[in-house]
Amino acid sequence: MRIFCLGDSLTRGYGVMADKSFPIQLKEILKKRGITVEVYNLGIDGQTSMELKNRFLDQLSDAKKGDLVFLLIGTNDTLGLRLAVDHYINNLREMVNLILIKGLKLCIATLPPVEINYFYGEDPGHRIRKYNAEIRKLAQQKQLPLVELSDIDVNLTIDGVHFGEKGYKEIAERWAKQVIFLASKASG
Repeated sequence: MRIFCLGDSLTRGYGVMADKSFPIQLKEILKKRGITVEVYNLGIDGQTSMELKNRFLDQLSDAKKGDLVFLLIGTNDTLGLRLAVDHYINNLREMVNLILIKGLKLCIATLPPVEINYFYGEDPGHRIRKYNAEIRKLAQQKQLPLVELSDIDVNLTIDGVHFGEKGYKEIAERWAKQVIFLASKASG
């Protein structure tokens, strides 16, 4: 099984060594559980949903039917960009539709909370809650597996946004549950 992790700095693992990012920790967690996977960390720092929408098909050019895509995007839309929820969800919906048309399996995640800090000034929490409500609706409409990150402990962040090693491990554990579920569903 191959897993392509698309997203921003939360996917890339900003703030930790590359081997502590959630995609790499996910690979190790699954290996310990007897599931061999190839994991591609395609996160880019600062990425917004619009930027990802404009590049993700190139990143998935090697993906084959049946490969799994993890999509975690939107934190930068809620912070500096402050993109309206309808524009964000349209970007997300377009990516979801194109990934599914390509014949790939897809799993999406809600956005984790952020703590107000000197980077962002205003409280982005209300926008994140709106985004997450729309992410949940889209997952339900498209019958997609959903990884819930909205309740992850913000104290696991190093700067109110990016996680330390323990935070990324928690995220990896949540994604791993979906992989294990999908693998058991496929074999049974």
